[in-house]
Amino acid sequence: MRSRELCEFEKRISEINNRLSHFNFISKQFLLDNEKRLQNNLKKDVPEVYLENPCASQFNINIGEVEDKAIETTNYLLDTVFVFANTQFEVYLLDVYNFVRNNFDNSLPEPPDSKIYQTILEGLNVDIENDIENLFSSSYEYFKLRRNAIMHRKTEKRFQGALELLVTGQFRNDPDKLKLFRKSQLNGQELNREWKSYTKSIDDKNIRSYTIRNLSFTNRELSHFTFSELTDFLNFLRLYAKMIDFAILSKIERKKLVEYCLGKYDSYYLRDHTKDSAEKFRSSFTRISRIELNLQLTEEEILSHQKGV
Repeated sequence: MRSRELCEFEKRISEINNRLSHFNFISKQFLLDNEKRLQNNLKKDVPEVYLENPCASQFNINIGEVEDKAIETTNYLLDTVFVFANTQFEVYLLDVYNFVRNNFDNSLPEPPDSKIYQTILEGLNVDIENDIENLFSSSYEYFKLRRNAIMHRKTEKRFQGALELLVTGQFRNDPDKLKLFRKSQLNGQELNREWKSYTKSIDDKNIRSYTIRNLSFTNRELSHFTFSELTDFLNFLRLYAKMIDFAILSKIERKKLVEYCLGKYDSYYLRDHTKDSAEKFRSSFTRISRIELNLQLTEEEILSHQKGV
């Protein structure tokens, strides 16, 4: 099962990934195309060398600084993409929460303005300890701490506080520090080991799946991301959102899910006004259920709603 909200989230993550790949290509190609031009004009300023560029005057620095500035800009943009992707994940959580609230449980309160991840999962009765594989929930905690570090600390001071404790595993033997984490929280070394095992298992089975291949959870240099690390993060979000989506839909009574799909069938095909044949109903109802929730209907479920056709 999966929601349409998950599909929309996956599209947004794919777009971020495509934009990231495009920027990576452009930035590298600029340095390749301009290598000699930069080296031959080290004593000049940008406006003197790039006369044909109308924006050159806004970037009035010495040519020798261009490559370093390009690295700084890249690091800034990768941080921004990381924070934005985190935000898109929270948008997905809000969307799927409203989907459940509007269609299956109108007793749910208005979605929260803060602590979105924790509040929404609790509101939808998703138990992080039991409904979500610990490797994934522990990884998300790591990424959440990295986002907080970017948002609230200077670049050179990101490796501090709870993030440092998680990376090094120092919270394990200190009761006060342990309170900052779930009891089953994996530390950096354990996360590396578990992701290596996970990746090996899908590779051995020749399964095409997203995974983390390059990012190290024990890395203490957290001042910036590499492109490959950020790609790993986007792949993780795809996996984690899919896992959460399944956990959320699994909490809804199956009968209600089937009735929701029937309502969509009624809306699309106006069953109440133009009676379909039994064969057409079967085909259409099955197709709508697959489109809406990727719900595989049983023969009994189809027949139970076919009586009125």
